[in-house]
Amino acid sequence: MRRDELADPRPPAEQVEQMLARIEQSHAFQGSPRHRTLLRHLVDRSLADDTAALKESVIAVEVFGRPASRFDPKLDSIVRVETRRLRARLAGYFGAEGREAPLRIELPVGSYVPLIAPRQ
Repeated sequence: MRRDELADPRPPAEQVEQMLARIEQSHAFQGSPRHRTLLRHLVDRSLADDTAALKESVIAVEVFGRPASRFDPKLDSIVRVETRRLRARLAGYFGAEGREAPLRIELPVGSYVPLIAPRQ
């Protein structure tokens, strides 16, 4: 069976977009345009099935404006640091404001590909 014949376990893109908009407008994310931008980028790439672009060097350039020719992840930890902070902010959101949300968005440790799933 081909991949496109399998049922997509992800929620519909429209539902994910609505959830993302709620998160972006939440109290937990109001004061952090950087985390809103990073989360939007990760989710948009995931929805577009462009997860190959969800790697540290690409995120550094596309989200944080680092020069592609000079970015060295050994010297500049911006992506790892901000992803860790975003992970904590998401956990806080879903533990408080978003605890009744129909979907959950998580960032697994060691990955920049968000997990988007119905709340259980």
